[in-house]
Amino acid sequence: MKIIICVVFLFFPLIIFSQSEENNVQKILLPKLDPAFEKEITDYLISNYKTPEDYVISKFKNHDIVFLGEEHYIKQYVELIHRLIPKLYENGIYNLGIEFANREDQALIDTVIYADEYNDSLAQKIMLNCGIWGYREYVDILKSAWKLNIKLSDKQRKFRIIGLNIKSDWFWVKTKEDRKNPDIMNKVWKNEDGDSFMARTIIEEIIDKNEKALIYAGSYHTFTKYHQPDYNVHKKKLVRFNEKRMGNIIFRKIGNKTFNIYLHGHWRNAKGWSEQYVYPVDGVIDTLMKKIPEQYRYVGFDVMNTTFGELKAETSFFKYGYDNFTLKDFCDGYIYLAPLSELKDVMWIENFVNESNIEEVKLLHPDPVLRDTSYTDKQKIDGVNKANSNSKIEWIYRIFE
Repeated sequence: MKIIICVVFLFFPLIIFSQSEENNVQKILLPKLDPAFEKEITDYLISNYKTPEDYVISKFKNHDIVFLGEEHYIKQYVELIHRLIPKLYENGIYNLGIEFANREDQALIDTVIYADEYNDSLAQKIMLNCGIWGYREYVDILKSAWKLNIKLSDKQRKFRIIGLNIKSDWFWVKTKEDRKNPDIMNKVWKNEDGDSFMARTIIEEIIDKNEKALIYAGSYHTFTKYHQPDYNVHKKKLVRFNEKRMGNIIFRKIGNKTFNIYLHGHWRNAKGWSEQYVYPVDGVIDTLMKKIPEQYRYVGFDVMNTTFGELKAETSFFKYGYDNFTLKDFCDGYIYLAPLSELKDVMWIENFVNESNIEEVKLLHPDPVLRDTSYTDKQKIDGVNKANSNSKIEWIYRIFE
């Protein structure tokens, strides 16, 4: 399966809603918890409390590769990475691998984070090359590493950010039908599989060098022991499992030296991928976090070998193919920063796509409209910027309490 570049297609209808429409949205109700279960799981959280930052760091004691999987576009989660960078360094972890930069741009990444002065234009160029990822918080991952490195002496080891991804070439896609043509898509991805490419980068840049690293990517890429189902909901039939995600490949390589942490976000609906999202594990975690003392709601906790690991998910697509799917099948650890309804959008950089880079964007963006000469460059520039600057997560998450 080819790596998914998460961009908004150029001329898709913009997501716009009035205040009255938002107020009329049918919220997904949260479940009630059995009092005994609620006390048990609350006591566990309080007695084992760790901040998300401390929780991530703690996992490097027994693991070499720690995956942190996100649902994209969430401001608080990218800002967690900003805070983690100096803490990783303080604890002897000198590498951060990210999905949001290409391996072939490693020299550019090094130039930005090791420079005497920060070059935001070059940082933006790096993110442009990787799926036109023009969001301020993601670009500032590079700035956070630079801020750390500039304070270090020449004798101290520098912190490194490693671009994991492969650069795509969408020049070959002229129509929507081209995206269904395997020969054309092989040209787009240069006969590579995105997850395999990222896994190979981790092996060559980190594992083979006996290093440790935090790997930050979309949650589907970070699956380790969990195998994503390809399930036909209409025929009620499992087609296959995808066992070739980046994390799957690394787990097969180094086994329990990996650890997979999931950042609390939406889950796919058991009714199908086109249906509205649902709470993880049927809303139990969300209900719990509304009831425990506030100082424990910013937290990282273990899933494996805990009561959290036994939580079921009847409403989610992730259960398919498993006889008794529970959270421990999905991830090893979990981070909760805020209720889904309080998570915020990352910020699209104003005029990120402009006259100086539109020719590159035409090759980097999957929408064939960008290669359609019946539209002017100005229309294409305005289209990409407007589509990406519009609300995503906050609008999507309006359905949650």
